[in-house]
Amino acid sequence: MASYRLDSRQISQGGGGLDGEEDGVERERMYAWEGALEMSWANVKMDEEGRLISEGQDQDEHLRRKQHELNRRKLALGQCVRRGLIRYLFLGIDASASMREMDYKPERLRAAFKASQEFVKEYFDQNPISQLGLLVTKQGEAERLTELSANPKSHIAKLHDYALKNRAEGEASLQNLLELALCSLKAIPEYGHREVLLLYGSLATCDPGDIFETLKKLVKAGIRVSIISLTAEMYICRKVCDDTHGTYGIALDNKHFVDLFMAQVAPPPTTASTSTGPLYMDMVLMGFPNRIHTPHAPALAFDGGNPPRPSTVAYVCPRCLARVTDLPTACNLCTLPLVSSSHLARSYHHLFPVSQYIEVPPKEQSGLDRFSHTATTLLCALPVLRATFVAPVRNIAFLHSPFNRFPTSLTPMATMRAAEIGEGDIGQARSLSPTASNADDASHGTRGEKKPQWVLNLGISMARNNRDAHSRYIQLATVGFGSDDPSVIKPFVRTVVFRGFYSGMDPQDKHLLKIITDARSEKIPQLTLHPDAEIAWYFVKTREQYRLRGRVEIVTPTSKDRHLQAARKQQWNNLSESARAQFLWPYPKQPSPLDQDPSVFSPDIPPTLASAPPETFCLLLVRVSEVDHLELKASPQRRTVHARRKGQEKGEEGDWEVTKVNP
Repeated sequence: MASYRLDSRQISQGGGGLDGEEDGVERERMYAWEGALEMSWANVKMDEEGRLISEGQDQDEHLRRKQHELNRRKLALGQCVRRGLIRYLFLGIDASASMREMDYKPERLRAAFKASQEFVKEYFDQNPISQLGLLVTKQGEAERLTELSANPKSHIAKLHDYALKNRAEGEASLQNLLELALCSLKAIPEYGHREVLLLYGSLATCDPGDIFETLKKLVKAGIRVSIISLTAEMYICRKVCDDTHGTYGIALDNKHFVDLFMAQVAPPPTTASTSTGPLYMDMVLMGFPNRIHTPHAPALAFDGGNPPRPSTVAYVCPRCLARVTDLPTACNLCTLPLVSSSHLARSYHHLFPVSQYIEVPPKEQSGLDRFSHTATTLLCALPVLRATFVAPVRNIAFLHSPFNRFPTSLTPMATMRAAEIGEGDIGQARSLSPTASNADDASHGTRGEKKPQWVLNLGISMARNNRDAHSRYIQLATVGFGSDDPSVIKPFVRTVVFRGFYSGMDPQDKHLLKIITDARSEKIPQLTLHPDAEIAWYFVKTREQYRLRGRVEIVTPTSKDRHLQAARKQQWNNLSESARAQFLWPYPKQPSPLDQDPSVFSPDIPPTLASAPPETFCLLLVRVSEVDHLELKASPQRRTVHARRKGQEKGEEGDWEVTKVNP
């Protein structure tokens, strides 16, 4: 870019321009960048190895080394970077009159749309199970070009058509654009990561209201906003990005603009401050359809958001048997996300990147096989392949990119996880949200094991009702001695919160339901004498009832099993501050001191309890032995009983008897 300088003395004298000899000197400085194409031989010099290189080539080599060192430090700081791989991103483009400027060839708007088409291709290549939508703003309004979908063809076609048929005009409205994205993103499930990326070329925004109120809504909804500015920095853009934990970049030229744009392809690291809240499910419902080929009998198949068209090749939804032409996508009839196992495996390369290369001095390069004969090389030892590769610095980006596309050879864990789910099944895929990390694997048992049918059915019911927060509330029934007459056994029932499944190291400890309670509550003595209990679980949206019968194990501070103690501690760490404070309240079911001393119900949590649960905190694990599943929405109603076979304690698929009975 040309640099412009104005003497401060001329400003103080009231002169705004340059004249005479100084004008000629300043114009030479102003257009000095044009001289870079002339007398290129003057920039030739000799490097340390005696080779002739240009000065620009040496600068590029320095930038490559600097970027490589930065990447190496990032990887060294934390190998287990949590990233949200199921992304829901809205790409917003400024189409106001300011985008007619020609500092980006051929003009800002055309450059933005051309780069956006490349971004869409790369986005779905590296995020195959994510979705994207398009927004534009001009004339003080915002318009949605495409809805959130996983079909890159429709997005690219819309960008191409809009760039040909429309021109930049009016003023941009940052608030309207963010409000339009907010309306769609706030309905995204909790496991999805909500993002907005804006290409902004204006130096002002024409908003109908208070944009700071919109900013508060974005922060509350957990939406991450990143902005790439084609002009100077704006305070409100910086404020929006900082408060939503996004990035704000100022493009210097065409190449820098593309670099900033493509840097948004990879999913950003997720921190506690960017999370939308604690998740109670670590399973995401996905369908893995079969591919059919009928060359002599074409059938209608959905093509993204377009009307159905005849096709000889299609993928069949495992839930509703609808046909679609491409993957990944969402079923047009039942909205089930449809992916292939390769898409799921490819998404994991962001969590398991290829090892970073380390620079090898020229003296230590003897005997190494090289990709090219150059003195500046980097060494990478990959223990998975048990091989050593040597490559020049300029090829590192090339090597990492193809390696990321082959997780079967470099990241066997991704292959194992994708192989768990067979084609043609509705799989319970591990969530790619930040809550699903390697540290959680031990608490979910051995991968690839067969789950009982009632566990799969329950997971589907929870996924279909995941927008209803009350779907986690269950009724726990126990028996025990009454307080009025200790000699008579009476039933007791109460509402508790389902906290997820627990699968321990023991084969008997598979798919146990987790509940927390206060050690001073009536449940503890009742379950100590009679550990048998029953749970009633009703899902309003799908009109399903589950009755789960089993025995309850109480995990207290005195439990000797270290795995159970670790599960109890982890569950305590998952609680909010207000939930932890309840375990420091006065003794339950005693006269309340609220009128005399209200502060007893807002105690200060000691620092020691930040990581160690108090003695009043107990974890209940329900080992299910029988499940009664009633589907009221079906016509006629369906009822299925899942019972563990006598003498079987493993709880695997073959150890359960499934019987269809009358409702």
